Amino acid sequence: MSTSEETSALIASLEAGRATGRLTIESADGRTCRVYVLMGKVFHAEGPAGEGQPALTDARSWPDVTLSFDEKAHLREKQTVAVEPTSASETGDTSHAASSGRLQTLTDNRPLTVVMLAYVVAGGLFGIAVLVAIGVAIVGAAFRAQNDSLLGAVILLLFATGLVWLLLYIRYRFMFRAAAVQVRDGLAKADIPSVIDAPGLVAGEPELVVRLPARYLRGRLGKCRVEFYATGIQIWKGPDHPEPRWQFSYPDLLQAESVVLEASGSRNSQDQYSLRLIAAHPRMAFLFGNAFTNRDTQMMLDELRRHGVRTFTEA
Repeated sequence: MSTSEETSALIASLEAGRATGRLTIESADGRTCRVYVLMGKVFHAEGPAGEGQPALTDARSWPDVTLSFDEKAHLREKQTVAVEPTSASETGDTSHAASSGRLQTLTDNRPLTVVMLAYVVAGGLFGIAVLVAIGVAIVGAAFRAQNDSLLGAVILLLFATGLVWLLLYIRYRFMFRAAAVQVRDGLAKADIPSVIDAPGLVAGEPELVVRLPARYLRGRLGKCRVEFYATGIQIWKGPDHPEPRWQFSYPDLLQAESVVLEASGSRNSQDQYSLRLIAAHPRMAFLFGNAFTNRDTQMMLDELRRHGVRTFTEA
């Protein structure tokens, strides 16, 4: 048996260890309180005293209790205990994104922005090198003069700028996809559940179904069905593939962000508009879309906005 002091100490240790799961507190006289923890933060509690802070305060006062913690327990979708935001001194992040009450968007990601600008500049330089090569060829043909050293230098410049552009493009795409599926205080790759069910959320026919390629922290998901219902969404591959499957109510979606993967430095290139979606419980991120699904990602963003999800559009 444990004491009330040990109960408080265990909750503090769960917070320090950024644990996720369900703490069950059972008193000697048969009372039970269940406390739900996400990344060390208590967000819901239910017991004889009701829900939220009253239930947690009541359970902390029980003198003789048995404590058990289940890391694999299904987390509740509701939040009844206010979670205090992490301070800038704890995270080392003093950016506007932290102070504005929202998560960091990809636009706020400075390393990604620097790599994107370098890639665009390299694309512009490659375009200039192509024009120079064409100009040298035209001038040489017009005057019937051939300068092998000049032509060799131009070809070398063209090859070098093209190679740099290609390498920066590969790095930019890699960083973009990695940054899009990572979220501050989110679950680690190994902790992401394969199934999240929200009882009663999937009822009747969906209002809208969007089929999009998707990614998350573990990697590519392939083409998924994003089904919109009256109270939430379901992300899966359809009845023939019951796992992985995630269900989220609309209030449990922290934000949706339209993000742009720059195609190149030229005006005529087609940018890729994807949609980054972040859920709260558990905190995880998805990236939907590719260069051929720009209309679908915009339709998905509009639908999420219609259901009250906070949305951002990257210019």
